[in-house]
Amino acid sequence: MSSDHIHRFIFDNTDIRGEIVTLNESIQAQQERLKLPAPVQALLGEFIAAAALMSSTLKFKGVFTLQARGNGAVPLMMAEVRNNQLLRGIATLSEEHGEGQGIDENTPAFLPNLIGDKGILSITLDPDEGERYQGIVPLDAPSLAECVEHYFAQSEQLPTKIWLSSSPTTASGLFIQMMPQQVADEQTNQEAWNHRIQLANTITAEELLTLEHEKLLTRLFHEDGVRMYEPIPLRFECSCSKARCSQALIQLGESEMQSIIQEQGSVHVDCQFCGYQYEYNQDDIATLFSPPTTH
Repeated sequence: MSSDHIHRFIFDNTDIRGEIVTLNESIQAQQERLKLPAPVQALLGEFIAAAALMSSTLKFKGVFTLQARGNGAVPLMMAEVRNNQLLRGIATLSEEHGEGQGIDENTPAFLPNLIGDKGILSITLDPDEGERYQGIVPLDAPSLAECVEHYFAQSEQLPTKIWLSSSPTTASGLFIQMMPQQVADEQTNQEAWNHRIQLANTITAEELLTLEHEKLLTRLFHEDGVRMYEPIPLRFECSCSKARCSQALIQLGESEMQSIIQEQGSVHVDCQFCGYQYEYNQDDIATLFSPPTTH
């Protein structure tokens, strides 16, 4: 099954590779928790699919983050992939558009429409071991796919094409990239690239969202020697925890926590990724700031 899996594939006798992903349960689990307006959910689905595709090209343990910031109704949108398999995402609404005000089902899910016309797209690799890397490009195109293509053209100098689609229940993506020359000569690679991109451009959103990966790739490239690798499962999982929330509260200080307790009776910490709420009462706060017991 293609659902919540990513497949890597290559084209025989060329230096062209690809990835294809379909997300169902992982997208639905994310959307049920965040309760975002439909256009924002659609764009976030594309972000998560794109992050899955981009992170899959990297062999490392750590966190891959795709993030957009701007001056629009959705000033922050972010998708995160841990260890190439664990997904989560977030979208925040501006104060003016809190609770989805001014964003209805007819609002186009384009980057300038939601993120704003003065935004940036950042790609961050935070490995468990090694140095952190971040690349930044302007949001100078109407679609996320085009902005990702610009990133690869500027930062990696690798010809790349990506197709993304999202519905209320599914997010999917197709990624094709020219690798440095190893197998074929430059002319063969370029001719193969032009041909395959021309074929891939015929894909429809419905095909990308509904067809099994093998069927879709066979339909597009049945004469082009496409070879698929074993699928990699993906799932929604948030990394929030009571321990992490406790550390954040400790950083804010005991006086701040006691002030909130006096005003509200308890301290609540909401995870913006999964919507889970952590609650601390007076006893919890006292325990949090009590000195460690020594024996």
